[in-house]
This record gives sequence, structure tokens and C-alpha cells, in this order.
Amino acid sequence: MRLPAAILSTLLLGAVLAGPARAQAPRQIKAAGSVELPDAAGDMGPITTSEGEEPPLDVVKLAIASDGSRLSVAATLKDAPGKLATTVVELFIDTDNAAATGATLTRGGQRGFEYRAELRLCMSYQDGAASCAGGSSKAAPTRRWGAMEVKRFKGRDDFDREDVLSALGFPGEKRSVEVPMKGQVVEASFDYADLKLKPGQQIRILAREAGGNPKDGSGDFPEVLLTLK
Repeated sequence: MRLPAAILSTLLLGAVLAGPARAQAPRQIKAAGSVELPDAAGDMGPITTSEGEEPPLDVVKLAIASDGSRLSVAATLKDAPGKLATTVVELFIDTDNAAATGATLTRGGQRGFEYRAELRLCMSYQDGAASCAGGSSKAAPTRRWGAMEVKRFKGRDDFDREDVLSALGFPGEKRSVEVPMKGQVVEASFDYADLKLKPGQQIRILAREAGGNPKDGSGDFPEVLLTLK
């Protein structure tokens, strides 16, 4: 698998204030084992690239589930994706459930996160290229799959981080599992061990839509306080 011949750059714009749809959502949801978070359809605008606009990856349901050894993330899209490989959902994970430790997010100001995970929509193309961030500007996609990109925050700065899991598995990095896209669902998972998690542990998760430009706010889902299986 080789890198794409041409990379499309994305520009994701975020609003500072949450819109009405988000304001009605609970501030935090407590769940054991798994949780499903519905989301309004049509709240994401197109993805702006250097070569024009691509359809948004508009998530209408986000499912997060633990099984005792792995944590899986599945995003159901409103519409079929275009030809751009990119991040569908960002997840900020507070593994000790303590706002006093971990990074503070530049956008939003939420505190206490140890890891950032990205659910990526990856693609292979007719010209032999493969990408989880960008794509081939001239060839059509032949295969789509989900993968996880995980980084650990090294301190309080959310830009100071190190690689834990790679979507494509570059040399020296652990490669994410690949989950073929089925219908409108993009899914991937990671081991508890990747984040030093244990069964029964309680973690805090903030998820954000990332595959487009939010129309009515930050793109945040309600925070989840999840007790792992």
C-alpha cells in the first residue's frame, strides 16, 4: 500500500458557540458498556479542499462500545461519502476522569484529556493510491474502510502529543485494524492496552463531528461518562 499521488487539503471551520440543536442535548451522559448518540441530519456543510468542495460526512448516529478488551467507534452517515479520505469524528478521552490532569482543548476550552482519537474514513483508488487523509485527485475510490488514529497528549497543550496508533501504519508505528465500510457506517476500534485502560474503568469522552463545516455550532456531541466492560 503506497501513499496517494495527490493530497487534497481540508479546511474545517468551527463555530465558537453551540447552536440550538446542541443546546438541547444533555451536558453529560452516563453509560455502562456502550452508548448511542443520535445527531440531527443536515447540520454539516461541505468539506472545503484545494480542488473544490466534497460532500460532508454528516453523522446521524455515533455508537461507542466496549467488550472487555477493545473500544469500538461506529459513525452512521446521512449520505454516501465522496472521494475524500478524512476524519469523520474526533474523540477526546479523559482516562482518569479528572479535569485537573491532562490537556486543555484549544477549541472549546474543555480540560483533562489524555488522548485524542480520530475515526478515519480511508480509501483505495484506481491509480493504486491509498489514503486516510486526503486522496487521489484524479482516480475514483475502489475500496473504503474505517481506521483509528490515536495520539497521547504529553502535557496541558493539546498540540503537544505523540503517536500511539496509526491509521495506515507508517514505519515504526502500530497500525490500526481496518474495518470495511458497510452501507453508511464507518467503524474502527482500538485495544484497551493502547490507552492503558482496564475493564471496569470509568472514562470521559468528548466526541466531535469532523467531516465538514458545522452549520449550527461546534459539532460536539454530549460528553459521555462511560464505564468500560
